[in-house]
Amino acid sequence: MRRVIELGAGRFGAGRITLITGEAPPGEWLAGFCAAAGCAVAVVVDPAFGYRSEHAQAGPPRLPDGVDLLWAHNLSLGRNLPLAREVAQAEVPALLHHHDWWFDHRWDRWPEMVADGFGTLDAVADAIFPRRAGCLHLVINSADHAVLAPVLGGRVALAPPPLEKPVDRDPPARRWRAERYWLAPCRLLRRKNLAEAVLLTRWQGAGVRLVTTGGVSSAGERAYAARLAAAAAEHAWPVDFSVMTQPGAPALDEVWSGAEAVVVTSLMEGFGLPFAEAAFAGVPLLGRAPVDSLPDLARMGFSFPALYADVQVPPHLYDHAAEAARQGALFTTWRAGLPAEVAGLVRPPEPDGGAVPFARLTLTAQLEVLAVPVEKSRDACQPVTLQPALPLAPAQVPVWPVPACSLPSQSSTTDHGRAAHAALLRARLGGPLYPLLLSPDT
Repeated sequence: MRRVIELGAGRFGAGRITLITGEAPPGEWLAGFCAAAGCAVAVVVDPAFGYRSEHAQAGPPRLPDGVDLLWAHNLSLGRNLPLAREVAQAEVPALLHHHDWWFDHRWDRWPEMVADGFGTLDAVADAIFPRRAGCLHLVINSADHAVLAPVLGGRVALAPPPLEKPVDRDPPARRWRAERYWLAPCRLLRRKNLAEAVLLTRWQGAGVRLVTTGGVSSAGERAYAARLAAAAAEHAWPVDFSVMTQPGAPALDEVWSGAEAVVVTSLMEGFGLPFAEAAFAGVPLLGRAPVDSLPDLARMGFSFPALYADVQVPPHLYDHAAEAARQGALFTTWRAGLPAEVAGLVRPPEPDGGAVPFARLTLTAQLEVLAVPVEKSRDACQPVTLQPALPLAPAQVPVWPVPACSLPSQSSTTDHGRAAHAALLRARLGGPLYPLLLSPDT
């Protein structure tokens, strides 16, 4: 998201930009942002603009005076609905940029919202999709746009992340490490499904390590990260987690330049920046096909020959009966926490005793599969293997549509936001269910 802001800010032709954030941005990123902005930049760090659960004692968010345009990012994640309400009540045009949705396997946000005074789905919808005019909603993939456009019409625009192919530069002066490694360029989060990346890397044979870049970004992910790291240490799996967070961390271009391949195993990818970054870097990629964003990437000219739908796991590689009971209990607890009006839209997982996607297992079952001798799991799962040659089509850098979009008039209001929110809710709750995301501890 920081990259979206960095590359997009300079396209508005603004005379002055005020960057308001809940925590101080990294100095290197801020320098790049200021250089790309092309105008004067002021930075305001206010905890009231951060995640509510992590700054519960912060005062109410207050937007500055003298603003001509608001560009608000990811208020749809639901981590700060008082801020979303403040933006909804502002009297200036606003671009509401939606990268993620709070109901997309993130229902643990619901109690936070209720505690903040948003006790109904309509109240949440009014904050995320304001009833006032003068708001343009930006979504990052055509799948979301297809759901929202029939409801919001011209008040929603497709705005994929602005992509900028890196300038060709000399390779790093030093090689980061001598041994072979595959790179998973992501944070240590459940939705990144990193146990599958460990599995795929181990199947490549001895001498190949898995390297991940980022760390844990919220308290709710710590249990998952700790269990995964403990299992890797116990079994001596060839994994180095979160290398960019460690003392003496290498530069990011050093990590990319030395990678033999990139592996992306995410359960969800709103746009799929790692796919574009791998193409730009010229590094072969093996990845789960990002259903929502793959059509957009294809239209931009990207080609990824080594994509797969799922790794199918036969039930004898894990305790199938225990997993079925575990998933049933997780689902029952999870559904009990849903608002009554949507609880009926979801269906429990129904394991039939046959092969199931590795991505649809809890972490407990995933670790049981990983504990199986690698030759046995590789033969039983008929694994996807990295093709020896991956032709990568040159990417066509898309024209970001925001500067061409005209904001709706301030003279009228709309109540279509609740319908838009409900349409997305139905689409998400009717989709695949990932037990890994039902609880921080699975």
